[in-house]
Amino acid sequence: MLSTEQFSEFVRDALGGLDSPMQLETSPLSELLVETGTRNATRGQKLRGILVSAVEQLRPGGAVPASHGAWTSYRLLELHYVQGLSQAQVCSQLGFSRASFYRYREAALGAIVNLLWQRAQSRTTEGRVASAPRAEQDIAEAVRLARQSTGGEVAITSLVDGVVRTATPLAVGRAVRVRWQCADALTAVYGDPATFRQVLLGVLSEALLLSHGGELVLTAGLERGRSTWCLRGLPVGALSAEAIEAIPGLRL
Repeated sequence: MLSTEQFSEFVRDALGGLDSPMQLETSPLSELLVETGTRNATRGQKLRGILVSAVEQLRPGGAVPASHGAWTSYRLLELHYVQGLSQAQVCSQLGFSRASFYRYREAALGAIVNLLWQRAQSRTTEGRVASAPRAEQDIAEAVRLARQSTGGEVAITSLVDGVVRTATPLAVGRAVRVRWQCADALTAVYGDPATFRQVLLGVLSEALLLSHGGELVLTAGLERGRSTWCLRGLPVGALSAEAIEAIPGLRL
């Protein structure tokens, strides 16, 4: 099964070859992200459009000040990958050091990888179960991964903080504020850290893509010895009642 680390490498390589039709045509991402039966465009051209579109999804909304770090991350990606400027040229235009270049690039690439990972997972699952709602497919995949994983104690605060940081560029681009709260009594849960992070990041990313403006609040609590997760702030009607009820322990 494809790991997120492998997928991340595919994304980085494809972005680095954005102006190389042959590299994009042979990229593993073309199999993972490009719809079959495309017309009037090669798979490489379609993949380039998907990658550029993902970069544009990180463009902050008009209400975000130009001095905000989200603009820097977006501009770095746009200049370095879409326009093809060198690291030195990007640093000169944006006025920061090499260290800042790498820091902003890693944060922005993490957001791009997450967006494209959700798209790839959605295509794979839809191909297997075309009639099932997307939310239910994601749940089934999460359960399958959890059953295959070796469990352990997962510290809530560090894990959720990391997930929120990863989703921040997307949140800023959607003009959405993300907050999370945790009950004092809930310091850890039992499970596989990688699977837990993947599921939580997937839910949060999907919620952000369904939102524009406003605030999403994620709350973790304890009820009868079990952890409960509550996500509030989604637009009315964004998910069906059936999809909501299919997620044990999650309230919207």
